[in-house]
Amino acid sequence: MYVNSQNALKIRGRQVSYLVTKAVEQMPWLRDEHLPLLRQWAELAITRRAAFAGIVQTGLLSVDEKTREMSFKRLVHDHRQIAQAQLVFQRELMMTPLAKAQLRDAKQPAFDLVAAMASAEAADTVESK
Repeated sequence: MYVNSQNALKIRGRQVSYLVTKAVEQMPWLRDEHLPLLRQWAELAITRRAAFAGIVQTGLLSVDEKTREMSFKRLVHDHRQIAQAQLVFQRELMMTPLAKAQLRDAKQPAFDLVAAMASAEAADTVESK
């Protein structure tokens, strides 16, 4: 998970740039002031992927040789914490499904109940004549 080689760091840097670019393309409400937070979100996404890959390679559980007790590996805990931190960033950047729905609804004009009732009454009056 922790890589020191310059080549690996360059690749991760490119992955972060790619995720930031894709996010800006797909979420037009993001502006320049969101970029630092967006970069941090992308870094967490890359880190979480690496943690998940480690979990897949080594498994979820470890066994204590003396007591024969099974427990989750520390990497599972770390992955969960990274996912929680990433969710906080997603909420702040309005990337969650709920936030996207709120953005979509904000673009639509508010429903005017009084006008709808008045037009329904007018239609009923015309039909009854």
